[in-house]
Amino acid sequence: MSSDVRLDAKPLIEFLTKAEQLQYLDKHTVARWWQEGLSVYTADKWCLRFGFHPAEIFGHKFYEGCFDSE
Repeated sequence: MSSDVRLDAKPLIEFLTKAEQLQYLDKHTVARWWQEGLSVYTADKWCLRFGFHPAEIFGHKFYEGCFDSE
């Protein structure tokens, strides 16, 4: 199973900044997110590490493509 959906990193970075949690991430990781965005799997992993469901950060965008038929 793979997904080509890329999420804009801005909502997660802004959320982590407001929660004063961005400091715990490597600067290179954050820079890569700004440039490339995040896969839904990466978004899921990092949101859960910080105690939130990715839908709380990304809204309906997190589920984009999940229910598309092939």
